[in-house]
Amino acid sequence: MRNFLQSQIKKFKNLPDDVRVYTIGLVLSLIVIFFPIVFGFKIDGLWSYFVLMVFAFGFLLRCFMVLSHKYFIDFWRKGIGKFLILGFHYFVFIIAQGFSTILVASSLGLPPQDFSIAVNLFAIYFYIPAWIISIEFLSLILLLIVGVLFAISIIANHFVIIFPILSRIIFFKKTLNSNAAFHFIGLVSVIWVLCTVFDYSMKAQKYLKPLVRLSVYAFDYQKVDVNFYPCIKQYENVRLHENGLISVAALKYEKWSWSCFIDNCVDIKIRSYEQCLKSESIRNNP
Repeated sequence: MRNFLQSQIKKFKNLPDDVRVYTIGLVLSLIVIFFPIVFGFKIDGLWSYFVLMVFAFGFLLRCFMVLSHKYFIDFWRKGIGKFLILGFHYFVFIIAQGFSTILVASSLGLPPQDFSIAVNLFAIYFYIPAWIISIEFLSLILLLIVGVLFAISIIANHFVIIFPILSRIIFFKKTLNSNAAFHFIGLVSVIWVLCTVFDYSMKAQKYLKPLVRLSVYAFDYQKVDVNFYPCIKQYENVRLHENGLISVAALKYEKWSWSCFIDNCVDIKIRSYEQCLKSESIRNNP
């Protein structure tokens, strides 16, 4: 028994890094599945999440091993590689800007293009969710490709005895024959982890709305010269909008409070500048 365990440990050490992680995930999944059946006790659902994260880590490790190959390193250093990296970063930035624009609009009820500082500021927060969406999209494409290749490999392996010529087109046989299922589970686990993180990050938007109002009060609203804008009072923080409206932001509390980070302590009022001018002219010329 001791010699058997030593031989298995030796085989485990000789495995590639990603296959070792997959093996640990397989052992943990067997424990999660069979322990409740054999011993009759319930295992917490977090263990299932942990198993999926182990498989996801194994697949990411495999991706790192592939992308760290000399061929890929040389490719990313070339002009086309740098162009693809730059284009992908720009695509992610556009998605982050879109999420940030939606958040600012829903938090203020005003046109987000008038609050460029707040939009760019919260685009930093949405940069990670934007990356997650982009990687999920690429992962789904890769999942489709891997699934098709896996299916072709299984069919070809069944017919290779009848048609020996098929052995020539199974160029991926060595990499798919024993680890294909692990890679498939790992890729699905990566997509699941990314979806979970994205879901939590989007649900956290409701906690950002007080911060949005606080940031626009601090950076986007300003005091203006009342000599040029007679309808605006000297102490008001205002924002002039393109549609002829004026929004005025003010703190609800007389003194600064840390609760502003979690409570809606910025009050924003809207009025028409043209109507204000008319009422001002009537007041001055009764």
